[in-house]
Amino acid sequence: LVRAGGTAERSESPKASAERARARVQGALLVAQVGAALTLLTGAGVLGKELLRLEKQGFGFDPRNVVWFPFVQHPAGTRSVQFREEVLFRLGRIPGVTSVSEIEIFGNEGFYPVGEPEKAGKTIFDHQDVAISPGFLRNLRIPIIFGRDFTDADYASAAPVALVSNSAAKLFWPGQDPLGKQIVVPPPMRRKGDTVKVEPLMVTVVGVAGNPRFGRVLGPPPMTLMRPTGAKAGFGTQFLVRTASDPEVTLPALRRELNSLQGKPLLRAMYGTAQKIGIDRQLAEEKVTTRAMVAFAAVALLLATLGIHGLVAYSVAQRTREIGIRMALGAEPKSVLLLVTRRGLSLAAVGIVLGLAGAFALSQAIRAMLYGTSPTDPVVFAGSALLLASVVLVASYLPARRATRVDPMVALRVD
Repeated sequence: LVRAGGTAERSESPKASAERARARVQGALLVAQVGAALTLLTGAGVLGKELLRLEKQGFGFDPRNVVWFPFVQHPAGTRSVQFREEVLFRLGRIPGVTSVSEIEIFGNEGFYPVGEPEKAGKTIFDHQDVAISPGFLRNLRIPIIFGRDFTDADYASAAPVALVSNSAAKLFWPGQDPLGKQIVVPPPMRRKGDTVKVEPLMVTVVGVAGNPRFGRVLGPPPMTLMRPTGAKAGFGTQFLVRTASDPEVTLPALRRELNSLQGKPLLRAMYGTAQKIGIDRQLAEEKVTTRAMVAFAAVALLLATLGIHGLVAYSVAQRTREIGIRMALGAEPKSVLLLVTRRGLSLAAVGIVLGLAGAFALSQAIRAMLYGTSPTDPVVFAGSALLLASVVLVASYLPARRATRVDPMVALRVD
């Protein structure tokens, strides 16, 4: 072609134009594949880490060899305290039983520190107000973080003392010593027919325990208030029995004893394996989501690997003559490797950058599913990027390595 000024310009052949357009499309697809693979890898890593944390966390206590009897009711005409003491004594003497303890669950509208009623709103939907018998924490192996457990004097005098969970201590008194602080406990929710008005109770904190969960695994640790068992019963009396070996061996004897004590058959009993089943059921949806994310990430990673491998292999095939000339002129294998892999690695680097941006966006979408793992966990992000970079290097190296073994004389004869 001739320009208006009279200078000639070499036109690009249709074949070359098609090759260039094809290369651009291949590059764009490769960048998208690498970016999608990193986004999904990071999402799967964050969800997997959260799932492992939840399974390890469990209910905040050791359920192994523990039989849990909920909804035990004392017979009509017997005092609740007398019945509970009889249950603890008779279950404790059964062969194979190492310890027995009791928990009562109360219903109220959320407790709060003295002078700070506004904090009751933060516990109303996520709190546990319970009364526990001597040895309860030791029986379930719930740690005392600081302070002390209840003493015999606390039970004998019905002292207005309490233990709080670590989560409640951090919410109510961040950066402060909670020992000696006071908490206002609203009266239990009134039942149908109640006519006597009950005033709020004020208790003094004597210790901080772990974060037990007496119901659900998901969500942040509930704010838990634990008081000594007393004469007033809560919504339900539950007994926990730790056995020296498999609870299945001792369960029949425990059932017979409780049936005779309450005068009717037990509704149900749970033990260690049932607790594990309960955890699995609560985490079922999280497991399905995580597995789906892992499957998508694996497919995306495979596609990205094949894309990088194919791109580099195609480049080697197209540049066989050039590679032969370079090697005939004394080019080092390292320089040939760099020459062949440069485009694939540069495109993969762009994909990794875009993938990290996509991972940050995805982390905001899955934030609601995370309760203890950061959606932008740096370990997961760095690990996913390193894994993808390693896969890209291997996928690029294998075909590029073949290029260093090209016989210059054979390559020069290629048309």
